[in-house]
Amino acid sequence: MNRTFSALFLAIFCISSAAIAHHSTNLGYDTSIEDFEVTGEFIEFRWINPHVLMRIRLTNAAGEEEIWTAETHSAAVLGRFGWRPNMFEPGQQLTVIGNPPRRMEDHIVHIQYVETADGQRYSVNQAN
Repeated sequence: MNRTFSALFLAIFCISSAAIAHHSTNLGYDTSIEDFEVTGEFIEFRWINPHVLMRIRLTNAAGEEEIWTAETHSAAVLGRFGWRPNMFEPGQQLTVIGNPPRRMEDHIVHIQYVETADGQRYSVNQAN
């Protein structure tokens, strides 16, 4: 009986932890706005699962430097759409277009598109 109870407890704990770890886009982002833009210098990709992250350095209206994180799908999904972890160079100017954070001080954006300085646009939702 103790083994059955222990196994059941462990299964429920693992399932609930996984469910909490993966979150809805609506929790952190204002999904009613899809054209929020962050323009700055590309720092790096964090080509990880469950969400690929980009870091962008910019100067705000007050002249202060900010580091923004841009989040999107998994590496596997982006790979199917033609993205690669080395597609942008550090220092390259990029505009990230997407959903803004619910709290602006979080400095995070949910990516819909990334546009280079020469106007090339990459979607996270279709083949590029």
